[in-house]
Formats: sequence, C-alpha cells, structure tokens
Amino acid sequence: MASTGRTMDIARQALAAQQAGLGVTGHNIANVNTPGYSRQRVTFESKAPALTQWGFMGRGVSIQYIERIRDEFVDLEIRTEKQSFGKWEYKERAMKEVEDVFNEPSDSGLGAILSNFWDSWGELANDPQSGSASEWVKQVGSHLVNTFNHLHSRFSSIQTNLDNELKLGVEEVNVLLHQVADLNDKVASTEGRGISANDFRDKRDKLVEDLYELVGVRVIEREDGMVSVTLDGKSLVERSSVTELGIRTRSLGNIVVSDPTWAVNKSSLSMVNGKLHGIVEMRDEVIVDQLEKLDEIANTLVTKVNEIHQTGYGKDGSIGIDFFNNSTSGAGDISLSHSVESDVSKIAASGDGSSGDGRIAMQIFDLRETRIMSGNSVSVDDFYAAMMGALGVQSQEATFMRENQEFMVQQLENQRSSLSGVSLDEEMTNLIRYQHAYEAAARLVTTVDEMMQVLLDMV
Repeated sequence: MASTGRTMDIARQALAAQQAGLGVTGHNIANVNTPGYSRQRVTFESKAPALTQWGFMGRGVSIQYIERIRDEFVDLEIRTEKQSFGKWEYKERAMKEVEDVFNEPSDSGLGAILSNFWDSWGELANDPQSGSASEWVKQVGSHLVNTFNHLHSRFSSIQTNLDNELKLGVEEVNVLLHQVADLNDKVASTEGRGISANDFRDKRDKLVEDLYELVGVRVIEREDGMVSVTLDGKSLVERSSVTELGIRTRSLGNIVVSDPTWAVNKSSLSMVNGKLHGIVEMRDEVIVDQLEKLDEIANTLVTKVNEIHQTGYGKDGSIGIDFFNNSTSGAGDISLSHSVESDVSKIAASGDGSSGDGRIAMQIFDLRETRIMSGNSVSVDDFYAAMMGALGVQSQEATFMRENQEFMVQQLENQRSSLSGVSLDEEMTNLIRYQHAYEAAARLVTTVDEMMQVLLDMV
C-alpha cells in the first residue's frame, strides 16, 4: 500500500504541475498583445528521491518557480536609446512646427514679402509722383510689419505651448514615480513570501522605460527587488519613498516660463536627455534664436530705412519723416509711423524736393543689396536666407536623429521580443504538450485507483 500511495502522490503532483503549465501558457496567450508583458515559463524539477529497499526511487515533480523571460542587458540598452529617442522625436515635431510658421518658400513667406517691399521702392523711384506707387509702398510696408508681428506672435505662442507641455510632463513624471514606488512595495512583499512577482515587475519595467523616455533617469535594482530611480545624481524613488519634481517660473523675453526643479526646495536640476530636455531646448534655444534673428531684421530695417527716409521729401513737401515707428523694439511691435499711415504723400521719394527726383526711394531700394546686417557683413535678404538654411539643417538633423534612434530602439525591441515576446505557435505547442502530460497523469491516477480497488477486493 505504501508503494501504491507513493505512486498516487506522484500522479497528484504531476496533475498539479501540468495544470500550472497550462495556466501559465494561458496567461501568456491572454497577454500576447499587452505592452511590456514578458513571456513566463514554469520551471519544473524532480523531487528528491526516497530510499527504499530496492534503492532510491523518484518521488515525482515539483514546481521550482515561474520564470519571467527577460534580458536585463537588452532592457538597459532599450532604456538608454529611448532617452535620445524621446528628445529627438519631440524636437523633430517642434522643428516642423517652426518651419510651418515661416512657410518658406511661398508667396506668403517673409522672404517674398521682403522682396515685394524692396520692389515697391524701386517702382516709386521710377515714378516718384505716382500716387498709386506711394500707396503700394504703404500697403507692402503694412504687410511687412504685420508679417513680423504675426511671426513674433506665433513663436511666442509656440513657446507658451512648449511651456505648458513641460509642466504636463513634470506632472506625468511625478505620477510615474509614485506608481514605481507602489510597485516596489508589491514586488518586495510578494517576493518576500517566496512568490514570483513577474506581472508587477513587467508593469514597473514599462513605467521605468516611460521615465527614461521622458526625462532620462537612471535605475538600479536592489537586492530585495526594489529599484532606485535617480536624476542628476539625486534620488527620485528610493524603495517606496518618492521625491517629486516641481516648477519654478522665470521671465523669458515677454513671457513667463517654467523650469523643472526639485519640489522640496525648488533647486534647479540638470537634464541631458529625454522629451523634457527636448522641450527646454526648443523653447529656450531654438525659438529664442528665431525671435532674436527676426528682431535683428526688424530693427535693422527700421534704423536703415528711417535714416534714409528722414533725409527725403514727400510729395507734400514734408521732410524729416520716419517711415517706420522709431520706438520699435523688435518684430513684435514694428509698425509704420503715424505720418505714413495717415498720409501717403509724406512718403519720401525725392532727395531735393523736385517732382521728378526719386533718389531717396532708390537708396532705400538699394538697401536690398547693401550689407547692413550682422555688423555690415551681409544683406537683409542674405541674412534671412542663411537663417532659413540653418533652420532647415536643424530640422534635418532632428529628423535624422529621430530616425536613427527609432531604428536602434526597434532593433533592440525586436531582439527583446524574440526572447521575451509571446509566440502563439510556441504557446500552442506548449498547450498540447501540457495537455498530453496532464492526460497521462490522469490516466496514472485511474490506474492506481484500479490497483487499489483490486487490493481492497482481495481483502
């Protein structure tokens, strides 16, 4: 009876083991499309044999653990690449928005409007007494200042939108940090009871990858299964404790912007990668650079055109009139002077007041080719063309880097998927394998039961 009972116990263990295998296989199949899920596998081992009068005899099977199939090295590589991917993916999108604002080349772009502005002065120089030519100069000048105002307003709006996205990003980081800390507790308490915390670990790893993509953190796993998350050498998550990020405001041009800080004392922090770093670069460097260059063009036009215009005579005999408002501070508030806005006869074309003289208009027209920008090293048109060229290069760089990082991440994720991803073909094979083993174990139970019945009948 002892031998029969031992065989029944082996059969019972086999049923439980194969049932566990079926359960894990079903769990894998159910999560085939779950982001961040890692394939799991039951690891069996034979139980220590028992010494009998005939020697050592096996005592069946036991479940050693349920293993999560994961390669930590590949995970680290993916996280590292995702830091740069998050930054360049955002910069590419923002750079395209900047290019859309300029809308170059097109008939409505600043380049075409500058060209029309110069041409209008050329027409006035050819026919100084023409009222329609003077009106055309005013209309094109008005279009030019409106375009400068519009570009400045659009870029200020982009800066504000970037700032709002930064604040939302900081809030998202804080939410993720608390979720990581909560999962730290669950992993440690679960594994402390000798139970695998595979699903909790998967969820935590997905959150960690999101943090890498957002802000470029660093993560270390402790012996108890908890992870520590750091940024700029300081702790964000230490076991179940969280140090949140905060916001500190400052002036940037004519708007107020936010900078990420440590929430505890509002001290500054340094970011070198991630989406939030890309936002800060776009807001504080790229957009500021565009605004400064627009201001430089606007202020140069105001200064140089007014210098010449003040020396000329309008058709009404006036002299010393500004064409542009001389209190302009840049592209945001450039405007025509009140005199020109209210009376086109005050637009100066003549240098001596005679009706057929167009020297002043021609001098303003000649500014098109004159090196009056950047310390008299380049013309306005060439300066703007170089500005658009540099912007195009920056945009191409962002696209190239995003594509490169996306390729790297995709290659690594494919590598991880080949190891950790769920293969339905493989799982179907496992289902059949566990099913057959379960049926065999059940048959063993039936056989032992019949044997025991025979023994009972004999008694």
